[in-house]
Amino acid sequence: MYNSLLLLFCFTVTISVINAELFVNDRDSVVSAEHNLLVCSRQPCSMKFHATTGCMLVSATEPNIRVPLKKLTNLRFVPNLIPGPYWITCGEGQKLILIVRDSSLHLDCSAVPALIDQNLSYPNSRLCVYRPKLRTEWMKFAGSIVEQATEFPKCMIGRFPANTGSLLTLSLIQRLPFGKSNITCGQQHSQTIRVIHPPRREVEIRERTPGAVYKLSRLDSDFSVCVVWTSTPTETGCSFDELSISADCSYSVNEVVGSHVDVTCSIPDHNVPRRFTVEVLIDRPVLLVCNDMNIIVEPNNYRKRYTICDWHAVPGEDKYSKWTIPLVCTSYPSGLVFTDGTMMLNQSIFEDMTYTVECNNETAIARFYPTDGYVSLLVEPTQSYFLFGQSGPAKFYFNYTRHLRSLAKDRLTCTVILKPEENIDGFRFIGDTLLFGHSNVSNTLRTNYRVKCADEFLERWTNITVYHPLNLQLVIEGERRSIYFSGIFLSFSCKIQFPNSNVPSSDPHVYWEPGSVHSFTVTEYNITLDTQNMRGVFRPTCIYHYDPHEMNESVYFMIY
Repeated sequence: MYNSLLLLFCFTVTISVINAELFVNDRDSVVSAEHNLLVCSRQPCSMKFHATTGCMLVSATEPNIRVPLKKLTNLRFVPNLIPGPYWITCGEGQKLILIVRDSSLHLDCSAVPALIDQNLSYPNSRLCVYRPKLRTEWMKFAGSIVEQATEFPKCMIGRFPANTGSLLTLSLIQRLPFGKSNITCGQQHSQTIRVIHPPRREVEIRERTPGAVYKLSRLDSDFSVCVVWTSTPTETGCSFDELSISADCSYSVNEVVGSHVDVTCSIPDHNVPRRFTVEVLIDRPVLLVCNDMNIIVEPNNYRKRYTICDWHAVPGEDKYSKWTIPLVCTSYPSGLVFTDGTMMLNQSIFEDMTYTVECNNETAIARFYPTDGYVSLLVEPTQSYFLFGQSGPAKFYFNYTRHLRSLAKDRLTCTVILKPEENIDGFRFIGDTLLFGHSNVSNTLRTNYRVKCADEFLERWTNITVYHPLNLQLVIEGERRSIYFSGIFLSFSCKIQFPNSNVPSSDPHVYWEPGSVHSFTVTEYNITLDTQNMRGVFRPTCIYHYDPHEMNESVYFMIY
């Protein structure tokens, strides 16, 4: 049973006045989510030593994730377990571990530089390491654990071996010959690096075709540079001794001066960028683009602006106002007001009406649809919150009038607005329908999400509340004792404790298990019991069920 347990290092933590060592499995602090978890106190776990009980597994990044541990916990069957750093807290002490999906070690050579400058030092820079796959944000909690679990391959730069730990030391750098060398680490990684020693041995970026004139629309693809040794004769340009090092080049079209633009190029691991002043032809004419518009006119939104015609650069979407001419727009029938292609509603009364708009000989159709009330983005089913992993979807819709609903033939297209660093696998939109997948969420503490939906008429936003199931707690309120004497009146209420709330709440997904309360009077979430002439053991059980999530809480007592 214990043959699959992982090797683990010990970790000592002081709690109050208690100093105790906690050991996990056989001493390894990096644990696979596919393995068992065994916690022992004061000495490593073994067949002869019993595991510690009464411990909790608490996420170091999401404190609301708390899992009670058994003597032997199979992590594969812990619901909604998210990989990351966790504290194991027991009466004897606590220990930090790292739970990962795959605890096997992978070769990471991302730190190998393309260029090594012998004038610089590279403190604590390792060429390659074997380490588990993990997220960068875990390092601030579990950096020491990862360091303990890290192994180092044997690395060679040319004929010179790197020292233990594959460190790029100054003594190693100064022994390397100028020019090209090959680095090998382990049996899997091999790449070419260059050793420079400015100013004696240096590389530079050169324009591949100096003096060329480029079309601005094709500058990204046509402008090209190369990297060569500075000793390469200038007249040969890129045709002799070109190095296989790529350069990144960038420019801003907003900085075009006359017929010239500055292009800046740089290469990795080399803080010496090169700027080229390039002659260009301004070949990006602008086209006048006018779009048909369907406009819903809501109360109090008169004087709202709509851009029906605008200048667009070709190719691309960049706008160059200095290359455009003013727009003169008219409408038929008359009455619409324009300012350089922008239409402003200033009528106080609209009927269903279609206007033909003409701007500088380009035409578009503007259709107006008045409505008596504000159009809102709503969601079905109507409820106060949703759960990650729930089986039922949520559908979004606009509360259009019957007439507008008959005109809006397309389904809404919706999306959840997330922060750049967020990764939420549990959200998936199909048109206007939001599916709640599994609850693998990077930030389980966040509960409010903004949803944006649009159709051919409108774009609207609304907020929804989505809880992670691990953050909900079932609470039974009432005096809880193990023994009562006959003749008193007992009352209990079952509620849900939501995150970010100090007071438990009633919830339609909560109910008392019928078989456990047949002697009680049940009123929605409350049960009462007159114990007069009552004897026996009672265990009323409250259940929270939000398909497929379920949890229960019981009160156990005896009446004499």
